[in-house]
Amino acid sequence: MHSRTLRSAVVFGAASALAIATIAPSGAAEDPAVSGVGMASGASSLLTFALGDGSLALRLLGEDATTSNEPNTGPLAVERVSPLTIDSTLVAALGALTQPTVETRTTGGEDVKSTSPVDLSALLASGPVPGLVSGTIGAVTVRSAVDAVGAVSSATGSVTDLAILGGLLRAGTASVGLGSTALVTDSGAERLLQLDNLEVLDLTALLGSLGISLGDLPIDTAINLLDQLGLPLPGGLSADALLTVVDGLLADTAGVRGQVEGLQDQIGGLTSQVTSLTSQASAANTLVASLTSQLSAQQGLLGACVILCGPLQTLVTSLTSQLSAATVSAGSITSTLTTVQAQIATLVGQVQTLLDTVAGALDDLLGTLDAVTGGLDGASLIVVDDVVAGVTARADESLSSSIAAVSGSIGSVQVGGTSLGGLDLGATAGQVTALSDQVTSVLGGLLTTIDPALGNVVDIDLLDKTTALDEADGITSASAAITALRATITPPDVCGVLSRLAAAPDTLGGLLTSVGVGSLPVGGPVADLLGTVGSTVSCNLVTGVSASSLVDGLATALTQPLQVEALSVSGQGTYTTSQASTTGNAVPGIPGTPGTLPSTGGSLPFALLALFVGAIGMGTRWLLVRAS
Repeated sequence: MHSRTLRSAVVFGAASALAIATIAPSGAAEDPAVSGVGMASGASSLLTFALGDGSLALRLLGEDATTSNEPNTGPLAVERVSPLTIDSTLVAALGALTQPTVETRTTGGEDVKSTSPVDLSALLASGPVPGLVSGTIGAVTVRSAVDAVGAVSSATGSVTDLAILGGLLRAGTASVGLGSTALVTDSGAERLLQLDNLEVLDLTALLGSLGISLGDLPIDTAINLLDQLGLPLPGGLSADALLTVVDGLLADTAGVRGQVEGLQDQIGGLTSQVTSLTSQASAANTLVASLTSQLSAQQGLLGACVILCGPLQTLVTSLTSQLSAATVSAGSITSTLTTVQAQIATLVGQVQTLLDTVAGALDDLLGTLDAVTGGLDGASLIVVDDVVAGVTARADESLSSSIAAVSGSIGSVQVGGTSLGGLDLGATAGQVTALSDQVTSVLGGLLTTIDPALGNVVDIDLLDKTTALDEADGITSASAAITALRATITPPDVCGVLSRLAAAPDTLGGLLTSVGVGSLPVGGPVADLLGTVGSTVSCNLVTGVSASSLVDGLATALTQPLQVEALSVSGQGTYTTSQASTTGNAVPGIPGTPGTLPSTGGSLPFALLALFVGAIGMGTRWLLVRAS
């Protein structure tokens, strides 16, 4: 709690300094000791999702900014926010769900706009993949301003309750504070993204992406998974004790379950007949109704006929014969349908009678299966709390006083039931790499419980960051970038995994069928999406063995790598005291001259307050590092 409080204080200090800095370019620069030319830019994304090379790309709350005080082309401040961008080379209709970009742009004065709130669930409800993404993007305030001191752009807002593909990734509340400045004294970006909670790789969604359902899992695998995820086991038993209980229940009910499975197969075959017969009966009854109508019409004409009535009589006779045959056929089909339905009812009665003989044991077994599947359904494999990703890229007249830095921290990471700690603002590159590798390793071990081929399917990177400072030809440049979390899923040999799971005895789905309940459902948003984009594989499994998720030998599963990123932000700035040096870097074709900002900003007290709050943040950061 102590370290989290300190971390929050640092973040608050940085965010406050950013907010104050973006109120006006810089009051302290009204009488600058150095007057130069700069350009700054930045980009950020709260979440991105990429399937293959263009099959599907989603960017959530994307932002881009450009500021310049280049005098030859005129100063410029631009800020763009895109609440939702979707591109797909396979499902063009998804592109229609992209939300309009809101942009502020000025070469003098101030331009302020706000995006409209977006209910993602309602937006995508009528789309090709309703469960692709859900949550609420709040209104984002976008601002650009230019005066004689320089150019400023900023964006602030929040997002809540995000979910991608029904739980492949979930996020709590995210806050956004982004700024970019090109001043006469320096140029650069102060940018910050913060997220209170991130749940990565819902087990059901991950399995669904690999063509696997919970019903494909053997009971012992399911119980061990539940234990490794740190979730409660039925009856408060240990995994070994629960497996012993389940083995006993399976032995006690084996004979009955075997007979029930045989009867269920018969019922399945008869049910298929019912479906076919119902269709035939409907067609036969439709034909009878049509012939009856035609016969009635022709008999009416025949009754009124005076001359040349022979052809009408022939037609009436033919229709009468056809109607008689159709009626017999409809009656026969209806009779057969009634017989088959009666046979099904008899078999269902036999199933119930068999189940009644071991009702107590079956109730205990079914209760255990329900508890296990209920615990696994929707379980998060990785939970990350208190995530911060920020950059400071500031270039001025001297390389030694310029800044290229990242602010990245994670309060805690949990994989299944294992807590792996976190990363504070002072974490070294070695510590970041070690934790990333540990998360990937622990997750791989957990997935290996399902099948050895899944051990290397998921790769996790935390706080991936880069910084650079450079000076050449009188131009100082600074850049910084960070991505808080990146998860990459590389498809395994799906058919091999399904074959091994299908060959295992006592799967959850098989056991449910054997006690008269039926298999667990297969599908969900992941399968819907993969099926929509044609991501299917044809599996030729062992003769007589099939996985519940296979339909006619096809598995809807990942066939291309999938990558999800959370909290990506970058910023860069260039600065020179020689105006001629940056002419080549200016934004061409933008007319205008420096203007004057409203009197709400630009005062020395604002600048001093920004420095004061920033100093508090830096001081608290020092305390945090010292305490660690």
